[in-house]
Amino acid sequence: MLHQPVLLERSLALLSPALTKNNALVVDATLGAGGHSFELLTHFPNIHLIGIDRDLTAIDHAKTRLAKFDGR
Repeated sequence: MLHQPVLLERSLALLSPALTKNNALVVDATLGAGGHSFELLTHFPNIHLIGIDRDLTAIDHAKTRLAKFDGR
């Protein structure tokens, strides 16, 4: 079962003012399966994202999930 992001809508709403600027940079320091990162990259097409996690398996899953955003 895929992990469901917690407080996703609230996070998007709170971050929206900063992320509507061109070339905004987001650091997701708890990347996990990439749920929040996926939604951020989907909702804010001008952002760039760096994902960090200490779990290498989680990073592999996130890479697959976020592949369509390669280069961002």
